[in-house]
Amino acid sequence: AGTNGTEKIVLLTNATIEPTKKGKYEIVAGDLSTNAGGNSGWYFEPGGLAFWTGGATGDFMAPENWFPEGAPAAHKTLRVVPEAGETCALTLAEGTPASIRGLTLGGFGGTVTLTANSPITVGDTVDVKDGATLVLNSAVEPNVVSNMFLVRRGAKVTHTGPRSDEKCKVNVRVLGNMTVESGGSVDVENVGYSSSCAPAGFLSGGGHTGMTKSQPSALGYGSIFTPTNHGSGASNPGSGTAILDVAGTLRVDGTITASRSSGNRNTTFGSAGSIWITTGTLAGGGTIKADCSYANDSQSGGSAGRIALYQRTATNWDAFTGTISTKGQNLAAGGTIYRELPGEAPRGGVITVKSENTGYGVTFPLAADGDPLTAYAHARVEVENGWLSILNADWGENVGKVAVSNLNLKTASSKLNLYGSTVEVSSPEF
Repeated sequence: AGTNGTEKIVLLTNATIEPTKKGKYEIVAGDLSTNAGGNSGWYFEPGGLAFWTGGATGDFMAPENWFPEGAPAAHKTLRVVPEAGETCALTLAEGTPASIRGLTLGGFGGTVTLTANSPITVGDTVDVKDGATLVLNSAVEPNVVSNMFLVRRGAKVTHTGPRSDEKCKVNVRVLGNMTVESGGSVDVENVGYSSSCAPAGFLSGGGHTGMTKSQPSALGYGSIFTPTNHGSGASNPGSGTAILDVAGTLRVDGTITASRSSGNRNTTFGSAGSIWITTGTLAGGGTIKADCSYANDSQSGGSAGRIALYQRTATNWDAFTGTISTKGQNLAAGGTIYRELPGEAPRGGVITVKSENTGYGVTFPLAADGDPLTAYAHARVEVENGWLSILNADWGENVGKVAVSNLNLKTASSKLNLYGSTVEVSSPEF
């Protein structure tokens, strides 16, 4: 036994020193050791700390790729920390879900990519550091983090794409808090539908929320309340989907993006994707965006995407001082943003539509949201700029009646195209 400052260390047997990286060591306590607190640099779960030794590429689950040798397991904390000039890529195969205690990627100057084609359950913390990319592809079953999920400066979380389907999405459930630091990102730009691909029954060509120059008859698809669809492809691919469910605080000082913002300006761009966030409190000063791409005068930009934000604890949005954007550009529709606070009726929050043009409308209602008489009946709809077009799947046919709680055309350039339909406003404000 001994002391460390004012805290007591009880070391009963078999302490070892394990290399975390060349020249850096961590003391691993023996099997009978207990932690009395304050013991920085000591690790008190012997046999549970493992370091990647699999080289430049390798199977995440292969026992021989870790030191000490052994497959990842629920009691193990894994560290993949290549040094400057080193690169490694790990792959968790499809059909092999993994359970581990903790995960640290990057932070020592090298480059690391972990591609998880099956969900990972983490009993403690995930720490994605500078130089690391975490690729999460489990679209249906979420990856679960029981404590903290940290996306540091210089780190990225994304999914694989583009593809002709929606098999890959970032889908994460965090039981504690999540932080996206300044310079860190959850980035699903340009990994949505491949060129000329879209959901079944809908047009490709850059539509997602509505019309574009290349597809002036495009109708919006997906859901305003639960957006989970990729952006459609045109000459260039669309963007993907990020679903984040954080029980505590989601702090965004970096970027969460499903924008479609790059490509050949002489071709038609795909559309932006989807971001669906549920959290106790949204905080920070960063950016959450699903903006549409730039277009020149002769080519079409893709439409913007969809964002839905739900707070389950905080009763206002004051803790987040950053930017939330589904900005439309010229020659394509803008996007939709939905915000809901605790105490509001389900689907009783605010729907915001905003475009930078007035020629290509966001189409509404959406089949995925259900009966137009009831789906939006408690929602307040704001059109900040551009067109909101009331259309059904037959393009221009009378939808009938769409019920909303309130409708606000906020600027002189905000327009509502009814196409013979009726909007019933139950709680108008003048």
